[in-house]
Amino acid sequence: MKMNSDVERMLKNVVKSVSDTRPVLKCAHFENGNTYVTDSHRLIRVRNSVPKGINLDIDLSDFSFPDVNYPSVDRLIAKKFSTNIRVTKSFVKTALPVIKSMRPGYNAIIEIKVNEDHLSITRKSLDTGINQSLEIGVDYFEGEPLTLSCSPNYLSEALTSMVQFEDPSLQIGFNTPLQPFIITNSNVDYLLTPVRVF
Repeated sequence: MKMNSDVERMLKNVVKSVSDTRPVLKCAHFENGNTYVTDSHRLIRVRNSVPKGINLDIDLSDFSFPDVNYPSVDRLIAKKFSTNIRVTKSFVKTALPVIKSMRPGYNAIIEIKVNEDHLSITRKSLDTGINQSLEIGVDYFEGEPLTLSCSPNYLSEALTSMVQFEDPSLQIGFNTPLQPFIITNSNVDYLLTPVRVF
C-alpha cells in the first residue's frame, strides 16, 4: 500500500507525539476507503485513499499490523459546519513564516477570529501579555463571525501540511468556539480541537 510522501509525512508527524501508553494511536487506521490518524487533539482523514474493502491498522513507527481496537473517530467529524470560509492557499503560504514565529514560548495560545472580510490569527502570551497578529483575506464566507483559541503548534503544523496539496484554496469549517474545526484541501481533512481559555 503506497502512500503519497507528503501524506505519509503528515500522518507520521501527528502520531510521533503519541505517548507509549496509548499504542493504538501510533497507528494509521484504514476503513471505508479512508485513512485516519489522531493523537486525541487533532485528527486527519484522507478520503478515498485505499480500497473500500480494507479495514486494518498499521503502526507507523515500524509498519507492523498490531491487533488493536482503534477508536471510532469518524463520528468526531461534524457532517455540517455553521460557519465556512475559503482562503487562497498562496496567501496562507505567504503568512506561514509569521504563523510559525508565533509558536515559541510556554503558555501561549492562538486566537482565531473569522468574519466576512478576513481570518485573523493572534498569538497571545498569557505570561507577558505581548501579542502578535496577522490577517488573511477571505474569498468566501458563510455563517456567523466566530472567535476561538487553539494551540499555536498544532495550527502551524496543520497549515504547513495542508498547503502542500493540489487545490488552490483551503476550506475551513467551524461550529462553536469549543467544537473541533476542520481544514480541508483536496481529499484531506485536518481536524483541530480548540482550547478553553479562562
